[in-house]
Amino acid sequence: MRDCYPAAQMRGRNSILVVTTSCECMGGGSPEKLWIPCHARTSNKARADPAREPLSELISRQFVPEPFASPKSSMEVLSEPIRVANAAEPRAYEAEVFNFLLANKKCLGINSIFKFKALLVDGALELVDGQRLAVEVKFRMNWEKACQAEWQFRHFLKRHKAIAGPVNGGLVFFEEFSGDWKRYGGRLLENGWNNWYRSYSEVDGFRVDLLRLCMGKLESFPLADAINAKIE
Repeated sequence: MRDCYPAAQMRGRNSILVVTTSCECMGGGSPEKLWIPCHARTSNKARADPAREPLSELISRQFVPEPFASPKSSMEVLSEPIRVANAAEPRAYEAEVFNFLLANKKCLGINSIFKFKALLVDGALELVDGQRLAVEVKFRMNWEKACQAEWQFRHFLKRHKAIAGPVNGGLVFFEEFSGDWKRYGGRLLENGWNNWYRSYSEVDGFRVDLLRLCMGKLESFPLADAINAKIE
C-alpha cells in the first residue's frame, strides 16, 4: 500500500481546517478534502473560567432547571382489594400492605384508604379521629431505602399537598430488614429499628413511623416486647 500525502490549510479564522489528501493507493483519483471544525482560540480575558470567578457571583445567579413532563397523577379511594398477577416482589408486597389495611380498617381505626399514582408516596390513610397519614411501602428496608423514603415524604409535602391534601405524619411499611440493618450488633433489636428512629423518623417537623408487615403480622418499634422477653 502506498503512502498518502496530506496538505492542510485554514478556511476562515480559527473555524475550518481543510485537509487535502492525494492517495495513489486510491487509484490515482482526484484528491479528497476532509473538513474538520476547529475550536476558536480566545484570549484569557474572553474565556470564561469559573475557577477564577468570585463565588459570590456564582451563588447570586438564578438557575432555571429544564422543564420536565411529570406523569399524570391521580388519587382514588380504595374500596376493594388490589389484584396483581405475576408481579415482581416489591409490587406484590405493596398490594399486600394495602389489602391488609383494607381488611383491617375497623380494628386499625381507619376511616378511608387512598391509593396514589405519581405523587411520590404510595397512598394515605384517614383515621377515624380525623388525622391523615401518608403511606410509603418498601419491600426491604435498609439505609438506601430509608433515604429514599425520607426524600419521598419531604418532597411529597413540598409538591403535592394541594392534590393529596394535608397530612399529620407518615407511615413506612416494610417486610424485612436487609444488609447491616438486619444485624443486632449486641443490642436487643435489629439495627434497622434503632437506625430509623435515630435518623429518619422526623421529616420537616412531621413524625414518620416504621411498621413491619410480614406474613400477616403487623409490628412496630418492638423495644418494650424485646425488653420483656430479655427479662423473662
